[in-house]
Amino acid sequence: MHVSVSSGLTPRERECLALIAQGHRVAHIAHQLGVASVTVEFHLKHARTKLDARTLPHAVALALTSGQIVGAVPVSEAMSGAAA
Repeated sequence: MHVSVSSGLTPRERECLALIAQGHRVAHIAHQLGVASVTVEFHLKHARTKLDARTLPHAVALALTSGQIVGAVPVSEAMSGAAA
């Protein structure tokens, strides 16, 4: 299955997937982003749906292989040089 980079993930969805890829748990991501855990779960669920992924690890794999997150950093950060 090939996922287009234009699958419509929002910056927040990409950010949450990248943090999951780094091994962070939902509660930690929520704390780091200053939102509720249910909000992070919402973004991850929508990312899975948009990527047509069966599971969260599948969504991370698809986002990585399609270039939507690069090295567990959202593409927007990687391209701007914000990520070290």
